[in-house]
Amino acid sequence: MKISRFRLLIILYLVIFGVNMPFLCTANSDDSVVLLYHDISEVDNLGNSQMTISRDNFYAHMRYLNDNYNIISIGEYYGNLLNSGKAPHNAVMLTFDDGYESFYTYAYPILKELDIPATIFLVTDTIGTENHLTWNQIKELCSSGIITIGNHTKSHCDLENIEDNQYFQELIESKNVIEENTQKQCKFISYPYGNINDGVIEFLHQNGYSAGFMLAEEFNIESECFAHKRYMIDGLTVAEDLRKVIEFAKSGENIMKYDFINNKHVDSDDAILLFDLIMNDSSLEIDIDKNNKTDYFDSIFLLKRLLLT
Repeated sequence: MKISRFRLLIILYLVIFGVNMPFLCTANSDDSVVLLYHDISEVDNLGNSQMTISRDNFYAHMRYLNDNYNIISIGEYYGNLLNSGKAPHNAVMLTFDDGYESFYTYAYPILKELDIPATIFLVTDTIGTENHLTWNQIKELCSSGIITIGNHTKSHCDLENIEDNQYFQELIESKNVIEENTQKQCKFISYPYGNINDGVIEFLHQNGYSAGFMLAEEFNIESECFAHKRYMIDGLTVAEDLRKVIEFAKSGENIMKYDFINNKHVDSDDAILLFDLIMNDSSLEIDIDKNNKTDYFDSIFLLKRLLLT
């Protein structure tokens, strides 16, 4: 059997350095796109539309993506990088953060019906608590063949600001708990709040992780392998909007600067000016602290919600 020089180099690299393959990671430099969902509700929940999408809207999303894109698992993505050095064309990966029970109740049956792979990132402290997945549910998801389990830390902490002595508890103990309960390797992590720094990335790379997933923000991260951008899908996004989101994602821009209403880019300063106007409108019952990081992060979403409702 003839082996290509590229595959031979990969085999030699794996033999010498082990399974982590940082030089193969492209951090979305190909045309693949990673989408992020959180919670799913039985009906529309406009009071929490940033984090929650209705079951019917989610089903419409999955039908649209299944008809128009190549939905692959994270494992398939890396398998293609290993075999050919590039990701499948027109690939979309689906991720879900926080481990809500609604994933099992509403999303999983839809994914199973359409045979769509997905990855769910778990916060191990919340497993078995109210509104979150149980270990029995997680084990069933693992055995399905379409669901990959990843880590979202032990306590949903901000990894950009944790102390060095917290690394083991948040990143290793949680990883070990997932592996012990699922009997599967946990090689992927998503960062709470999308925050990360090079010190944490170095720790992850040295301790058995293969890749990390962030939000589509402008972080100056040296390691491409641990800086895969994801684009958060909210409850106001209808299926037809996904084409715009994915096209924008492929451009590599920061989606938080995207104005869905006018289909154009907006500057961060312009977004703040718009919200100054909104906050000064006494007819709108909105309380936003401009100095609060979370409120600033939410600004574009809130503007979108006001314009659509």
